Amino acid sequence: MGAIRMLSGGSWKLIEDMQKAKKEMEKLKGEAQANKDHMLQYKEIAQVNEVASKKIESAHEKFKVEADKLKKSLEDEIHFLKGRFQNLKVILCQSL
Repeated sequence: MGAIRMLSGGSWKLIEDMQKAKKEMEKLKGEAQANKDHMLQYKEIAQVNEVASKKIESAHEKFKVEADKLKKSLEDEIHFLKGRFQNLKVILCQSL
């Protein structure tokens, strides 16, 4: 205890400042860890969103291919029916 009493006022101030600095460092270390944890959470969310986005894109492409096939099929059927209609018109006109 004798050694502690021998410290001057400036030394006490230095020790006090060091203790404050240590507390501040511990606080900042905790904040840094919390920020790192949040960053990792956001990174994980981004990865999940990227996977979901790719699945949606794939589903959209499949839908688009199927829609194009259906459109082509319907266009072919319209073309066929127009031709059939013309044939029936000719037959009807010939029979009059």
